[in-house]
Amino acid sequence: MRLHHRGRVVRTRDDIVKFEKMSEQLLIFGESPTLTLLLEEVKIKLGWNDVDFVQIQGVIDVGSANGPRIKRLLPISSDLE
Repeated sequence: MRLHHRGRVVRTRDDIVKFEKMSEQLLIFGESPTLTLLLEEVKIKLGWNDVDFVQIQGVIDVGSANGPRIKRLLPISSDLE
C-alpha cells in the first residue's frame, strides 16, 4: 500500500485528484490487511501514538493505460469499502 502524507491534495475542475509535495511510504503486508491493522500500521509509520481517530481515503484509478486516467478520492470507514 502507498501511504501519501504531508503536502496537499489538489482537485481539478474535472474532479481529478493530484498529489502535490507529498511524502510517500510503502506499507507491505503478507496478506490483505483489515482496516484496523492498516490504521495501526499508518499510526506507527507516522508516529501518531497519541491519536485516537484517523480518517483515510482511498484512491480509485479509473481509465486505461492508453487513455486518460482519472483518480478520485473515496472515504474508507469499514473493511467492506
